[in-house]
Amino acid sequence: MIDQDHQLKAIEQVDSILAEFRQYFSWPLAHRPKRVVSLVPSITDSLIQLGFGGALVGITNFCPIPPEQRFVQKVGGPANFDIPTILEISPALIIGGLEENPRTELLRLGEQGFPLWVVAPLTVMDTISFLYHIAEGFQSRQAFEQVRSLEVALSYVHSAEWAHPSPIRYFCPIWYEREKGRDSWMVFGEHTYAANLLSLFGAKNCFLIREGGEGNKTNITVGLDRREEKSLPRYYKVSIEEILEANPNLILLPSEPYPFNQSHRAYLEQVLEGVLAVQHGNILLIDGRLIFWYGTCLGSALRELPSRLFGLDYSGL
Repeated sequence: MIDQDHQLKAIEQVDSILAEFRQYFSWPLAHRPKRVVSLVPSITDSLIQLGFGGALVGITNFCPIPPEQRFVQKVGGPANFDIPTILEISPALIIGGLEENPRTELLRLGEQGFPLWVVAPLTVMDTISFLYHIAEGFQSRQAFEQVRSLEVALSYVHSAEWAHPSPIRYFCPIWYEREKGRDSWMVFGEHTYAANLLSLFGAKNCFLIREGGEGNKTNITVGLDRREEKSLPRYYKVSIEEILEANPNLILLPSEPYPFNQSHRAYLEQVLEGVLAVQHGNILLIDGRLIFWYGTCLGSALRELPSRLFGLDYSGL
């Protein structure tokens, strides 16, 4: 099992990496930023939802488009943003994420002299803090009240009794590929925003034990430390045989980052025939933004996830 010491080590690992970027940005802001580049879709969405879409002058190819009818420069993908394009925009603030953006490229960007704010929310409370910082930075009382309402909704979820006749043990892949003729499924570990969010509703990762054991410790995080011998495993590759052994009673197939669809569901029904989730029909296609997009999308997650998770049969353990 994962103990408190392991959790603290995970937090310390992220904090030590974030410390590298504090030389490029610090609170509070001297002025409300009027030219912002966002390198993360969920951050772009949060800025728009909080009323600051008009400040966006640069976004990634995968970001939502601000509702204002104007041109916003595309700067590439989150994993391969174009630094010269960003520099030409001359932003007052750049916001990036350790999970989504390559750490080395973020460091290169920070050395260019523009304010660079790098975030890494690992929990829903980290997300609330992140949103409060945005409201503070843009000096908006209305945005502050929006975040406060979201915090109240989160408090309600925390206080609710999410009782299940049987524990929810989920398998939620984030990527799929064939390697040497074998299926390879990538899943997230415990020290991630997605795992923390799902735990609010009493759902546990069926591969939780891997973070305390000697299983496959492949770490594919884009921005977080890739030096596997020094970092805690946060993402794993698992095989069909390992999924069968874990025997989840719920399978979540998100629409992103990998676009899982009905064909993947049908395939898993075939190869995981003996698994509880298949026996009970508990394979759900779900909007990946609800699980992986930290920021204002948390509100949608708090509203929609309970209705998707509850009312299913999780018996059999």
